[in-house]
Amino acid sequence: KYNFQYAYFKADQPGKFLTKLSFWVTPYDGKITSKGFIHIHQQGLPFSIWTRINDIDLAQLRQDMPWEKHEISGRLSSDINLEGHFEKLQETKGDGSITIQDGSLWQFQLLKGIWGSLLLTPEFENIRFTDAQCSFKIQNQRITTNNLVLSSKPVDLLGGGWISFDRK
Repeated sequence: KYNFQYAYFKADQPGKFLTKLSFWVTPYDGKITSKGFIHIHQQGLPFSIWTRINDIDLAQLRQDMPWEKHEISGRLSSDINLEGHFEKLQETKGDGSITIQDGSLWQFQLLKGIWGSLLLTPEFENIRFTDAQCSFKIQNQRITTNNLVLSSKPVDLLGGGWISFDRK
């Protein structure tokens, strides 16, 4: 269950492409806009989609997600570009960026392990990151970033990594 106030979907088919595919919805005091095309007469159903997520309230979204008990808030924005074939979604490629501002991001087990291994003083164990951002690439069934930044008043954490489509 996801809450939103307004939604709009439009698809025109002038010729061999499903063009002017556009969608927008206004969830959690923000807006999601998506535009693209699907080539319905080519094998595999190739597509190209651009999506912008603008100013989603994570505190509201959290209530409808499995992580509702975690302390997370902030404003989420993102741009995502995807290309691929509907018949082979695992081969989808793309890129994008994500920004979270003015938030409180919960403490992941990974971060607890990093703090412990660095032998930092106890006052660093309760750091609340307020902002996060990164750009990313999607290819080879992975989402990869080399410029993740988690920001707080006393420290910024910089990193990179990847997660596979099967979450390994």
